[in-house]
Amino acid sequence: MAFTTMSFLFVFLPLTILGYYLIHPKLKNLFLLAASLAFYAWGEPKFILIFMVSIAANYTIALLINKLENRVDLKRLVLIIALFANVGLLFYYKYLMFAVTTVNQVFGRNISIPNIALPLGISFFTFRSISYILDVYWGTSEAQKNPINAALYISFFPQVSMGPITKSYAFLPQLSERGFHFDKFSDGIRRFILGMAKKLIIADVLSIIVNPIFALPHDERTVIAAWCGVIGYILQLFFDFSGYSDMAIGIGKMFGFDTPENFDYPYMSKGIGEFWGRWHITLGAWLKDYIYTPIFRALLDKKKPVFWCDIFGLLCVWLIAGVWHGAAWHYVAYGLYYFLFIALERTVDYYKKERRKKLKLKKQPETKVEVVLAHIYFVIVLIFGQLLFRVDTLGNYIPYIRTMFGFGGNQFTNQFTNFTLRSSAGLFFIGILFCFPIGKKVKSILEKNKYLNSFSEYLVQPIAYLALFIVSISYMLISTSNPFLYFNF
Repeated sequence: MAFTTMSFLFVFLPLTILGYYLIHPKLKNLFLLAASLAFYAWGEPKFILIFMVSIAANYTIALLINKLENRVDLKRLVLIIALFANVGLLFYYKYLMFAVTTVNQVFGRNISIPNIALPLGISFFTFRSISYILDVYWGTSEAQKNPINAALYISFFPQVSMGPITKSYAFLPQLSERGFHFDKFSDGIRRFILGMAKKLIIADVLSIIVNPIFALPHDERTVIAAWCGVIGYILQLFFDFSGYSDMAIGIGKMFGFDTPENFDYPYMSKGIGEFWGRWHITLGAWLKDYIYTPIFRALLDKKKPVFWCDIFGLLCVWLIAGVWHGAAWHYVAYGLYYFLFIALERTVDYYKKERRKKLKLKKQPETKVEVVLAHIYFVIVLIFGQLLFRVDTLGNYIPYIRTMFGFGGNQFTNQFTNFTLRSSAGLFFIGILFCFPIGKKVKSILEKNKYLNSFSEYLVQPIAYLALFIVSISYMLISTSNPFLYFNF
């Protein structure tokens, strides 16, 4: 069940909110768990049993790890088995078909390729399960004796399909501490509406422009169309995924939960390292805590140079990040692509730091020219990185780039491209504009004048959000439903 469907918006969500606030406080977590399982079963009824078995297994393993606190070797063995079980489940459903296909192609075999459907949100709930197990093992989170709490952490319906990936030690304490706050609830509604508008008014309309461009044969795609396609996709992906994250955060607030932010105006970045600190923040934090840091510390304990510990840890993270997004070679290349640029940036920073230390110089603030050049560098790298994410196969990547630069003998433009460009120019402008903190800037200006701020808060904002909600519903009714892009992962 997607957030942008009539059944969710006018049936599931209001009934869940109503039931949650009418039920006895001691039963609220149980009610949310039942709602979460119903939400999952609605979209994936044939996988609900597997989902519940996975939850039960991780709950039991966490208790077992907790009991084996003084038996280090056995505790480590249980952890390894748990990690293999979780990763194995993910591998079977997401990567087995790809692995068999690759073996057949490389070794000339004819192994039968199974047709395996992908369960909803398996990448996200697997990472939450691993987070819970590792947090209990490291002692940063307590093993939950109450199975409802553990199950609700893994299955919480606003986050189960596409995140944000909340860590167990951040989520679990809220199961007993949260309450109703009108300001938080109303902020949740506003956040939900904003996310819905991002998805339906911008991302879905951009998809009408972007998808046909990428579907064209390479020899029929004009140079201008190729550039429109990749820039449009960069905007579409941001508004689609950040829109979902806003909706998930908003729903969480309606039930009293604080959810970590997932985006922080990533297209304002001046480098790829900075970009990945602003884009899909919870995935980056998960990979840092559970992949990079353990590898880095293990290598450091073996007296390896700090710089190479860092680079090897980054390589492991980006190989996993690439494959996590999908079972295809262009996702592997996607991970390696960003690893190379982040490693390059780390190398340059390391060299500058060592040079300053040698010459006893202080770090100087960046000049305006340096900031502009850094942002231009970032945009160029981003364009070709996100193109690698969008193409259907690795074989389509280079031909698309050739088209962008007119190396394939393609037309520069044509009548259809010109019409598309004229009709979509306003949408592109709005999309680019709202990649920057326009709302924050306006809010900070208004807060300096208490009368304007009150006028905005009590009149302008309610009307604006109501208008956004009505327009979003109209788009929902008149357009074909487009699933969120990250449902594929």
